[in-house]
Amino acid sequence: MTNRTDPVLSVLNAESPEATQQNRSAPHLFDLTPDEFVPVVEAWGWPRYRAAQVAGWVYGRLVAEPEAMTSLSVADRRHLAGSLRLLTPTRTRESVSADGVRKLLLTWPAG
Repeated sequence: MTNRTDPVLSVLNAESPEATQQNRSAPHLFDLTPDEFVPVVEAWGWPRYRAAQVAGWVYGRLVAEPEAMTSLSVADRRHLAGSLRLLTPTRTRESVSADGVRKLLLTWPAG
């Protein structure tokens, strides 16, 4: 196991202030397909490409904290944090085999 920062584990260990304050009735990003997310951002008055931009942060760069999505304006990051849930799982258990394969047991928040 190396000491370098693991992007997957950094997402799993994230404790975003926005995540703890998010509206519990807000939709969760992972409940929406990319096509379903487009009308959501359009309803916010954002251009269509913002849906792909946010998805790129979450799925491509493994960033689950809106404040870290620096290609969005500060106002848009705040709006995203308050309008959409970006919950992440908690790492419950981790094991590493002799050949270096890592297995994670993840627990998702209820709701």
